Amino acid sequence: MKLGVRVLGLALLSVWMGCADFDKAEQEFCERNPGRCGEGLQVTVVLAPAVNASCVLVELRDPSTHAALLQDWLPRTQNELRVSFPSNSLRPELELAARPYQDGDCQGDTVARTPNGSFVTTTVSIIEGARTEATLTLQPGQDEDADGYVSAAAGGADCNDVVHEVNPGAVEECSNTRDLNCDGRPGCDATACGPNACGLLPSSLALTLQSTTVTAGSCTQGTVQVKDASGSDSRVTTPSAVSLASNPDGGFAFYADASCTAAASSTTILAGTGAATFYFQGQVVGNVAISATLSGLPTASQSVQVNPGAGNRIVFVTSPQTLEAGVCSSQVQVQSQDAQGNAAPVTANTTITLAASPNTNFNFFTNPGCTGSPVSTVTLSSGQSTAAFYFGGTAARSVTITAAAPSFTGSTQPQTIRAGPPAAVRLTGPSTATAGDCNATQITLSLLDAYNNPTVATTTTSISLSVSSGRPLTFSRTVGCPSASSTVPINTGSGSATMFFRGTEAGTSTIRATSGSMSPGTLNVTIQAAVPSALEFTTAAQTVQAGNCSSATTVQLRDSYNNPAQATSNTTVTLAVSPQDGFQIFASSGCSGPPVSTVTLPVGSSDASFFFRSTRAQTVTVTAALGTFSKSQNETITPGQPSTIIFLSAPTSVMVWTCSPTTTVQLLDSFGNVSPSTNDLPISLSEFSSFNLRFYTDPNCLNESNTVPVPTGQSTASFYFMSNNPGFMTLTASGPGLGTARHNVNIY
Repeated sequence: MKLGVRVLGLALLSVWMGCADFDKAEQEFCERNPGRCGEGLQVTVVLAPAVNASCVLVELRDPSTHAALLQDWLPRTQNELRVSFPSNSLRPELELAARPYQDGDCQGDTVARTPNGSFVTTTVSIIEGARTEATLTLQPGQDEDADGYVSAAAGGADCNDVVHEVNPGAVEECSNTRDLNCDGRPGCDATACGPNACGLLPSSLALTLQSTTVTAGSCTQGTVQVKDASGSDSRVTTPSAVSLASNPDGGFAFYADASCTAAASSTTILAGTGAATFYFQGQVVGNVAISATLSGLPTASQSVQVNPGAGNRIVFVTSPQTLEAGVCSSQVQVQSQDAQGNAAPVTANTTITLAASPNTNFNFFTNPGCTGSPVSTVTLSSGQSTAAFYFGGTAARSVTITAAAPSFTGSTQPQTIRAGPPAAVRLTGPSTATAGDCNATQITLSLLDAYNNPTVATTTTSISLSVSSGRPLTFSRTVGCPSASSTVPINTGSGSATMFFRGTEAGTSTIRATSGSMSPGTLNVTIQAAVPSALEFTTAAQTVQAGNCSSATTVQLRDSYNNPAQATSNTTVTLAVSPQDGFQIFASSGCSGPPVSTVTLPVGSSDASFFFRSTRAQTVTVTAALGTFSKSQNETITPGQPSTIIFLSAPTSVMVWTCSPTTTVQLLDSFGNVSPSTNDLPISLSEFSSFNLRFYTDPNCLNESNTVPVPTGQSTASFYFMSNNPGFMTLTASGPGLGTARHNVNIY
């Protein structure tokens, strides 16, 4: 942006801007805030073609006092002028004013001297963080004598708006007593006229052009000639410089040579001659008024129409745009221009090819709102110089678009797609963690727009974390998880925040991040066991019949949180039993192979299994040990099925006719373990001598019976006997599948 004259509104603007040098302030703001360099106010001043102005003064004012806070002089190079003000120079509310000026080109920080219309004003509200656009339109003021200068009553400086020759731009005539240029003095009083202003000088100046219709960039000859009062050619007595000027003066220049290389602002009529030549060249299309001025004579003028040359390049004529992802652009215009930059209508329909880099997630359209199908070309119709299109993208980034056509030099323009408002939450972080750890578990919560572009919060946004499935987790805002918290704010202007998590149960969990109506983010994490710190039996204690092989008994490595932990190398687990009588441990199912006292945990495994067998009915404590930690489990060995019967009583001596003491028989399994009967089992009693021995079920020997039952669940049966004959004899007891037991008695 080229700034003209800037003024500070009293001391207030110094405080407001922080520095008096606006260019420096703008540069420093962009250096400090590269992401915000496009923010601020863009002012467009539209001049109706009939507005006579070589410059436009733009002012930013205090809306309450109307005092000017900032001024900028804009050269009128076209009918639509733009000026931008960075955001650090702006108040939230401003009054914007613009006024047309004549008699000055405002180039190089110069100021036009003649106001040519009133100020047009409007009030604007600055949008923080974005570009604010405002437009002011200048209409022609009252100019009754059509001399190009607006009357003083209408905001101009024409002191006599009914006389064409009188206006601020008129050249005083040294022979005239009237005030032609509205400076308050008659022409003869002008200092430049000298003491003999009304003397014998030529009375007029004639301006002749080789052609009044020229092509932009061509070099054309002009001639000035002094005339006397009768209109005849005259001569000067001394070298006389004729000043040359154009209106508008932008894009138009005078030269001293036919090749238009030696710039000149005047030509000299040599002494004794009455004419001089000059050359001119127009770069900008339009009607240009050429004037020639010789001191003391009326100004001579002639109009020249500058037409464009042949188009040879395609140029963007609208400004670069910054759009939100998914939003359609304003109209983009490209123009066919000649070598001097003038709009040059094409003579036939011309296809303009459109391209973008990068080109993914970016499209061109011919309809407002980016409706219809995307296109890659637009047509510049015959007789036209401008074609239009629209664009839109969904990926936030800078995109360079190109417009090119055959036989034309193409051009590029940067466009910016910025992220939209937050519409989703994204979770990133580690996929695995160790049980109990909260140091290497940082997760990042990021805001995305509707097209998955990273974006920032427009207000402080609270994000909530939860576990949607799997093992429970705790969350904290601080490494180490000193305190639990399931929410975290993302501050205004920031796009992310961090949290930490901790889990103690091994397994997979799904972390879910939510905030209002935004799409939630998820992250699957697996909690892995910590280092082994214990052994546990994972199979229940067993009850195994004597002589049978057990099912698998499994021991497992556990961490301090009771999670299965993997062995980092082949690890030996020592097995011990108490009591050891008849109890053996095996590595293979079915208790095959030799007995063992250890089992191996393979590397990467958490479990090791073994089997056991015992012939002794008892409770045995099995202890598994690894290093400094161990675990015990009680296993129960039950007797097998009864297979043997024995007498528990010692040999007995009984008097004749006397009922014996209690005599007991007991059931045993094949390993000698007392074995309860699974049903009522009859035991047959007998004696094969002739001592007349009888058996009874009661201690009084009243209920005689040769059988006695072993009740279900019992392993013994008792009976009594009595004889009337003395002598030594042998009692027998037998049952189904039990064999026969013998017992000696003495009857005396």
